[in-house]
Amino acid sequence: MAIRPALTAPSHINEYDAEVSVWLTQILLNNPIALKHLNNSVYTEELRLIIGIKPIEGRISSQAFLKLSNDLLIRATEIARYLSDVKQANVLDVNLTNLRRVLNLTQVQYDILKFLVICQHHTVFSGFLEQLSLSTPELMVRLLAAAFDCLEVEINHAIFAKEYGLVTRKLVHLETHYHRESFHLKINDDVLKVMLIVHDDHHALLNAFVETATPTKLEHADFKHLQKEIEVLSDYLLATEKYDVGVNVLIYGPTGTGKTEFVKWISSHLNKQLYSVKSEDADNASITGHGRMAFYQISQQFLKQSNAIILFDELEDVFANIDSDTPDKDRSISKAWLNHILESNPVPTIWVSNAIHQIDKAYLRRFAFSMEIGIPPIEVRMRILNKYLKPLDISEVTVKRYAQHAWLSPAQIERAAHVLSRSNTPLHLREPNLGLIISNSMRLLNQSESLLAHAQLDEQFDIAYINSDQNLSELVDMLMTKPDVAANICLHGEPGTGKTSFAHYLAQQLQRPLITKHAAELLGPYLGETEQNMMRAFKQAEEESAVLLIDEADSFISSRAHVHHRWEVTQVNQMLSLMESFTGILICSTNRLTQLDDASLRRFTFKIRFDSMTKEQRWLLFMDMYKELTLEELLPFKPMLQQLEGLSLGDFSTVRKQSLLLSKPLTPLDFINQLNTEIQYKPSYRKSTFGFI
Repeated sequence: MAIRPALTAPSHINEYDAEVSVWLTQILLNNPIALKHLNNSVYTEELRLIIGIKPIEGRISSQAFLKLSNDLLIRATEIARYLSDVKQANVLDVNLTNLRRVLNLTQVQYDILKFLVICQHHTVFSGFLEQLSLSTPELMVRLLAAAFDCLEVEINHAIFAKEYGLVTRKLVHLETHYHRESFHLKINDDVLKVMLIVHDDHHALLNAFVETATPTKLEHADFKHLQKEIEVLSDYLLATEKYDVGVNVLIYGPTGTGKTEFVKWISSHLNKQLYSVKSEDADNASITGHGRMAFYQISQQFLKQSNAIILFDELEDVFANIDSDTPDKDRSISKAWLNHILESNPVPTIWVSNAIHQIDKAYLRRFAFSMEIGIPPIEVRMRILNKYLKPLDISEVTVKRYAQHAWLSPAQIERAAHVLSRSNTPLHLREPNLGLIISNSMRLLNQSESLLAHAQLDEQFDIAYINSDQNLSELVDMLMTKPDVAANICLHGEPGTGKTSFAHYLAQQLQRPLITKHAAELLGPYLGETEQNMMRAFKQAEEESAVLLIDEADSFISSRAHVHHRWEVTQVNQMLSLMESFTGILICSTNRLTQLDDASLRRFTFKIRFDSMTKEQRWLLFMDMYKELTLEELLPFKPMLQQLEGLSLGDFSTVRKQSLLLSKPLTPLDFINQLNTEIQYKPSYRKSTFGFI
């Protein structure tokens, strides 16, 4: 049985109940479906208390409710007028007012944002809207038009306008619940958090979206290897007029090469204030790519008339996988929208990426200027290391050793130096503790500790112990007398025959650093990534004037006649092209010469075979290892040693390491027995018949 309703004083307990009562009244009076929920909703009691209708229980007919419509509208109008008078006392209204002023929002856009913020924090109101089952965007627009007593076209324009709509600005997004067949318009979660925090003024609000970049300790000399790029970029940014739009610069390269520090320096060099789009919120929680783009667009409007540059780091978080069908794809980000962003930004922006292979070339072409920052030359790394470590009295030898670690970033060195200086480490413990700090940091970041190193040789190494089919001494002498000559050298043969040791020896004799690249370092999981890694390796070798050693070269230049995928052919072609144009010394080592592509063989200036040691070489090395004994004492072991066919330098090195780990040195007989054991592990081993064990 229906009951006769009557007005009563509204019960506003929640901070936002007053606003909700106005919207709820308008929706109920304009939406028959909504009116039903005054009777059968799980929130019936709360809904009636908020709008001020009694009784709070029992069924109220639509006709009876509508008889109160005039009185309800009058009261809603009075509440709205009151809220308008006191809104500056509300944190949300203060923030939205500042945001409205900066972004030039319309009144309807302001109301929509406020509606969505409150909805996401008001359980009763959000539950009520959920029960309405808004199955299309049109129904959602109609609901908002009713709540604000405005035209649907105003709502549509406020939300979906191409250039200034709330969706375009990434302030809101349309969320689809397929299992419920309903649509929700939601404010960006990261923006939502900002709107509910007290900010003293609009400058404080700006600091919620971007942060003033900290000064860099690096100087012009630390980037001298980028001088050409610096000149072009400086002229471009300085020539940009205040109201030019669409100025976007892309800086990319591997992690730890100083890209962000370079952006800080170039901004300071040009007397520009640098702001960085935040990647963490006030609670140190990560901000989504969607949220960062919203922050970016807001900061563009905040700073559009200032002498500023905006830094957007890790842009691959937003630009990557837009065309993919992965579950984590942000479907609210489209190509057209990103193109619009890159064409209309009023504040010059420098975008930084560690992985451009994930980004569609359609976007990459939109950047007016791009530059790659690779591993700095060794003299630059030395300078940076000295800047942080010299005040701590770290030795030059140690500084040089860390300069060999290509991926060790200035930030890691600075933090390590900070730990040492703050902990008042005694002088004699500084270098060991520094090594511990840096080693742990590199392990944490999965960084290799030996990607770049000066040539390092086993103390027993001598070129005379290498059994090759060409005179290596003559080759070394020739390269030493012709320092500008380019040479591609292929070293092939069984493992342990001295190929890598010779590469170190050659680099040492030429007084050049040696860059070693293994297949695991160059092969990438993404299409085109391997080719990019190859290009970086060759470019780094040229910049360092280094000898480039590519181990397991058959992984990159295998015969194209036997590959099964097009990308494998592309890799071979890229490697051949780089070999053809390289102006330095390239050494490729392989155990599988017959598997190399014929075209690659033609590009090698020298193809040198490394074999197991001769009898004479084995004997000379053995005597050298036991030089403290006389020839008469060693001669009894010569027949035994000469029966060990197939021994290599690697076998001697392995057994010598075993000897160093034991409590007492190996006797000559023990050493020969261990060499015999090593041979037995080789695939080509033929069981020996001698019996001297």
